[in-house]
Parts: sequence; C-alpha cells; structure tokens
Amino acid sequence: MCYIVLDGTGAPMLPSETTGRPGKDGGRAGTREVKIGCFFTQSGRDPATGEPVQDPDSATYISTFEPAATFATHAKAEYHRGPFPVKWTVGSVTRVP
Repeated sequence: MCYIVLDGTGAPMLPSETTGRPGKDGGRAGTREVKIGCFFTQSGRDPATGEPVQDPDSATYISTFEPAATFATHAKAEYHRGPFPVKWTVGSVTRVP
C-alpha cells in the first residue's frame, strides 16, 4: 500500500532571501514556506510488535518553495513515477485491481 505524507513549514531565511515578502503582523518575513512530501510503501508488519513496517528502499521525497498548486503537480508526478498499487485521481484515491 502506498502512503503519502505532505506538509508545509516555515524555513528560516537570510534577510536577503525574504526581501519584499511581508511577515506576520506587517513586519519583515524571517521564513519562507517550504512544502515537503514523502511517498513510501508498506506491505508487512513487525512480527514482534505487530506494527506496520515500511518497505526497504521504497521512500522518495520532494520539496519546493513554489506555491501549493505547483507542489500538488509535483506530488502527482512523483506518485505516478513510483510503482504504487493505487491510482491517483483528483480528490480521491482509487484502488487498482
């Protein structure tokens, strides 16, 4: 099964990298939002604990400072690049037989 983890967080920047970007409360920006994605599969469980175990060498990662819509395009492309057993459709995930 494919798992997709997506997040966005503020990455600290030098003042020269935030020139012209408004900060919170009208101040100067000290961070920029970076979007991060991780794609991986898991197909088994740890026999000792019963916890799911990530498949070895199955993880791929993406990141960008680009807008969320562009990040979504990159995420969809990364998903299609991998050998995942489901098909991505906008707004839902559909299992492929």
